[in-house]
Amino acid sequence: MAEKKVAKPVKETVDYTDDGVRISNDVICVVGALAATEVDGVYNVGSGPKGKKNIYKGVKVKLQDNSAVCDVSISVKFGENIKEVAGNVQKNVKRSIESMLGLKVNTVNVHVIGVDFEGSAGAKTAVTMK
Repeated sequence: MAEKKVAKPVKETVDYTDDGVRISNDVICVVGALAATEVDGVYNVGSGPKGKKNIYKGVKVKLQDNSAVCDVSISVKFGENIKEVAGNVQKNVKRSIESMLGLKVNTVNVHVIGVDFEGSAGAKTAVTMK
């Protein structure tokens, strides 16, 4: 029998400018993840250990009609106003992607997947919802 070769998935790139600039989807995710970590009250982006190089995995970007829809998963520090932190993440991610990449951001969905208790009463644990 002949073996079937499975093609490797091609990295998704975005071609959204008049001059043909192509940007990898991973680059957009990194910009969004770094913007989210800049917000006060955000403990971590994604579900991995804090400070890892792959925080971009906590951000997903889809392009629809020449604009981006971003999904950002974060953990919030205990005692912070979750609604306020999520709103600030939305604003900062949108501003950063639009100013750095020139890509219009239509929507930023923030998913709070955990709360970090490190700063409260000496506890060093985090609760992550799955």
